[in-house]
Amino acid sequence: NPLSLSANGQRQGALSGTATNNFGTVVVGATSGAFTWTISNSGDAATGIPALMNGNIAELVVGANNCTVAIPGGGQCTISVSFRPSAAGARSGTLSLTATPGGTVTFTNSASGQTAAGLVLSPATGSSINFGNVLVGSTATQAYTVTNSGQQATTAVTVLLTTAAGSGFAVAPATGDCTMGTTLAGSASCTVHISFSPPGTGLQAAKMGSRPAAVGASPPLSLSGTGQRPGSLTGTASNNFGTVVVGVASGSVTWTV
Repeated sequence: NPLSLSANGQRQGALSGTATNNFGTVVVGATSGAFTWTISNSGDAATGIPALMNGNIAELVVGANNCTVAIPGGGQCTISVSFRPSAAGARSGTLSLTATPGGTVTFTNSASGQTAAGLVLSPATGSSINFGNVLVGSTATQAYTVTNSGQQATTAVTVLLTTAAGSGFAVAPATGDCTMGTTLAGSASCTVHISFSPPGTGLQAAKMGSRPAAVGASPPLSLSGTGQRPGSLTGTASNNFGTVVVGVASGSVTWTV
């Protein structure tokens, strides 16, 4: 009797799913949102056990990795990938997944790192500014610059003036100054004017800083000024020189002012 033979041909396991992703702009030291990399077996037979190689282990952050066992024919697995830049500027990296049999697929990322926003007050951040002697009843004003020292934009900037009630220090907005809600792009700046109108004589003090919601406050700037009374002449006087012979000088009188 004839012997019947049969067999099923199968395609060898083959990895597919080479991908690219741009994580956009990410603050240096922060971690981006995750990208899910999907890898498929386009063959009929299972692949070998995949091995993952990270070509930028310092910045490409691998999360959940479901590609640690052989992928059956027609099956899939996923790898979660995020990006954490270590420096500003254009960044890139590559992941490779290799199986034998199965071949190699790659994931290539691009991104841009940017330095975090931070506020700096000038002049004299973290030190003291003295308005000097200011006459009671008059006002002295000084301008300060608030600068975003990072590349990341700030959220709304708030100017903080801490002082005792009645000290005479106040924020004195001028045209073009920082206003409540001002945001600063990277390296941008705006101006703050502070006035001092002494309520009386003696030394007065205050502290000024700036803060956006998403950035640490700038180091405080200590302000001081001294109120003085305006100069005022006193000493109105009268004197009777008595009887004096014509052509003869009288005795002298000292007039004190």
